[in-house]
Amino acid sequence: VGVAYGGSFAQVELHRSLPALIAAPLTIFVGSIVGYFASTCLQRNPLLHIGLLSFGSSALLYLVCEDLLIEAHQNGEMKVREVLHSIKRGLTLEESVKKISDAVEEEDRWYEDVWF
Repeated sequence: VGVAYGGSFAQVELHRSLPALIAAPLTIFVGSIVGYFASTCLQRNPLLHIGLLSFGSSALLYLVCEDLLIEAHQNGEMKVREVLHSIKRGLTLEESVKKISDAVEEEDRWYEDVWF
């Protein structure tokens, strides 16, 4: 991740990109220290510790899903968003999984037509 992040600044002058190249890893480092101390302090109260871990997990899941949805939208694929909306509308998990498998099969057929 660090190499990809640093490589994205290859076309930018060093004096302009240096603050960003230093700030991102520093933010991760400081966040991990704060998380360590918060987790250590909250281990005495299991409910608060579980709440902290749940918040971190849900925040990470939200960020990953948001990134995937944006990437899928940019590629012209709205299947993931459609499935999430179908779950929100009350379709069962089985119906939603069927929608996903149908979308995957359709995408596989498209790749076979284009590449083979």
